[in-house]
Amino acid sequence: MTLESAVQQYEQTNAKLVEEVVDLKSSYRASAAAANNLYETVSAGLSATGTGEYFSVPGDGNYLTIYKNASGTAEAVATYPKADAVEQAGLDATSVAADRTAVEASATQVASDAADATAAKTAAEAARDDAVNIAGGDSQPIFDAWVVDVERRKIENATGGACTLERTAGGEPCYMFVIPKMKWEDLVPSGELGTGVHEAFLQGGVEKSELLVGMYLASTVNGELVSQAKKVPRRSINWDNSRTEAQAAGFDIMSTWEWSAIAFWCLANGFQPRGNTSRGQSHSHPHEQGLNVEYDNTATGSGPNSWSHNNAANGIADLVGNLWEWQWGLKLVDGRAFLAADNDKSLVESSWVDTGWDMPSASSSNWANFYNSENEAPLDVRRALIMPNGVADPDGSMWTTLTGERFPFRGGYRSDGGNAGLGALALYHERTNAGNTFGLRLSRLV
Repeated sequence: MTLESAVQQYEQTNAKLVEEVVDLKSSYRASAAAANNLYETVSAGLSATGTGEYFSVPGDGNYLTIYKNASGTAEAVATYPKADAVEQAGLDATSVAADRTAVEASATQVASDAADATAAKTAAEAARDDAVNIAGGDSQPIFDAWVVDVERRKIENATGGACTLERTAGGEPCYMFVIPKMKWEDLVPSGELGTGVHEAFLQGGVEKSELLVGMYLASTVNGELVSQAKKVPRRSINWDNSRTEAQAAGFDIMSTWEWSAIAFWCLANGFQPRGNTSRGQSHSHPHEQGLNVEYDNTATGSGPNSWSHNNAANGIADLVGNLWEWQWGLKLVDGRAFLAADNDKSLVESSWVDTGWDMPSASSSNWANFYNSENEAPLDVRRALIMPNGVADPDGSMWTTLTGERFPFRGGYRSDGGNAGLGALALYHERTNAGNTFGLRLSRLV
């Protein structure tokens, strides 16, 4: 019997009893005798009683009903549940009440969880918006820490964290080499270049933990610059457009400080990479070849391991040869070197430091030969690999034009032969020049 039906039956019984008590005041003895006039059936009760007399008949095992003999017709007066039925109804009521309490508690918890989830979602959206603002506005891609990128996880696991993957605003993958923060005393232990954190890991004087450098020369996929293997490298682009396209993809072009960090790391590890320096092959090791795609340029990363900065398949490919790479943070103004103080690429050119150093005239001249211990360049100029230091100087040649404003290339190009190298530096092109030997590489400080 349900709680609802038991309560309803009980209410009906009470109302009926009230009515009967009033009616039976004058015949109390007769009604009281009903309890003793117990018969198995209604018909037996009618046969044994006269008009106006009362009798009782048990129900289906759950009830006892009192009848009144109304001129031969049994008129039900009241129906009473037995004790066990009343007890069960009480238990049912207790159970339902408990269930109701539990449901209310669950509803309260669900509401609380919903509120927490809404708050968490709001916080996540706010954090994302902050990240977009920090990155430079809605035009920048969102590197979303909440989203698990399976491909990123695979490359990080496969390389032990040496490489990672970032995505452009359009979702294109960019394969990046992860360079941890380095110090000068570790790169040049003899001390000629001083101590402290390398400038490539400083942003406005604030230390950063990692530098992400494109494993491959930049190429164009679906209208965006990317760092991907086996692509035709982006070429014929000037300095300003290089920065604009790199920033649209969520990165920037490499800086002279970043090139310095990589070059000094290579020297410290006793290895300088080779590359496409003879129209698709290495001039010094002709058996080392890449996939020729156009103008004797090779597809990005298609050369052997020796064309990577760490002499391995997971390194930064094609730093030497293939295409010159535009650099940020250095320029000549009528021969005077202006240099960004560190790797803060938000710094406007007008804030670049006048080093006080006037560059020598050079044309396909061995870069390292310009070191002069009696007329040594300032420390920041030597640290930035603008001038040699006499201790750790990579291969390559230098070109300069000492009039007007000139922006730097690094590394050499496809037919530079022995003039290409980590030390190769060209400071003779204006920012608006865009020859088919000019390329770029993506990077980002984190």
